[in-house]
Parts: sequence; C-alpha cells; structure tokens
Amino acid sequence: MLALLAAVPVLLVLVLMTAAGWSAARAGLVTSVVTLALAVAAFGFGGPADQFSILSGTGGVFAEATFIAAAVVSIISRH
Repeated sequence: MLALLAAVPVLLVLVLMTAAGWSAARAGLVTSVVTLALAVAAFGFGGPADQFSILSGTGGVFAEATFIAAAVVSIISRH
C-alpha cells in the first residue's frame, strides 16, 4: 500500500502535464504540495518518531529542492 502511495506524486505530475496540459512549473508546484501532505499523513514525516519537526524537515526539503533547481537552471542556461 505504501508503495502505491509513493507512486502518487509521479503519476500526478505526469497526468497534470499530459492530460491536463499544465506547464511543468505549475504541475510541479501542485505536486509538491500534495507530496508534502502525503508525506506527513501517510509516512509520518515530522511525527513523533522523526528526528525533525515538520517545520525543520520541510524547510530542509525545500532548501535542497531550491538548490537542485538552481543548479539545473544554471547548467541549462549555459548552453
């Protein structure tokens, strides 16, 4: 069951970009919000068994995502 839930963000972004015709940025933003809610609700992200709180955990995730996006944009913009 958890494996199916883990596949939801990938399928959601694909459906939003192909069937709904959304841009990658818009579909990615919506999918990131859904993924965060899914991580907290289904996988216990930021819960009592997690070493990080929800705020510090999500802050770290978004900081890493921002760094990766900036690195990708810098590589793409060079060519």
